[in-house]
Amino acid sequence: MPRDRIWYLTEDLDDFLARGGDFLRSRPTLHTVSLTVADTLRTRGPHVYGARNPLYGVLGDETGGVRAALLHTPPHPVNLTPLAPGEAEELTAHLRGRGYAGAVTATVSRAARQAGAQEVLLFTDLANPTSNGLYQRIGYRPVADFAVYGFAAGE
Repeated sequence: MPRDRIWYLTEDLDDFLARGGDFLRSRPTLHTVSLTVADTLRTRGPHVYGARNPLYGVLGDETGGVRAALLHTPPHPVNLTPLAPGEAEELTAHLRGRGYAGAVTATVSRAARQAGAQEVLLFTDLANPTSNGLYQRIGYRPVADFAVYGFAAGE
């Protein structure tokens, strides 16, 4: 697999910062959450957010640099730095089938309900039985089908 599609994962904060710190600091406004959480972990210890060990990752590029970074401080959701839309789509093929999307969807849905949301709506592609099956397994139910129409200017 090409280097630009491989995530390097570690539980070692110093290793993560050695590999991805320059990338995060290169755009501090965009990466403020990752930088703040990493600093909190460094100063207050790895279990400040929960009992489980944090997980860190960097996505390499073809030159040996970093394209993206992630950190996961259980029980909180994964924090992933932004990727360009095309880059995010490229990554999904080799990450499918590992449960990431289901875990994120379930976590966000649960958080919304715990925060007081009366309803959590999820629009899906009816042509994708895999995702629809997943959504039903985590508690979503079909409500209505929608259609998308295009309109042309009158002549």
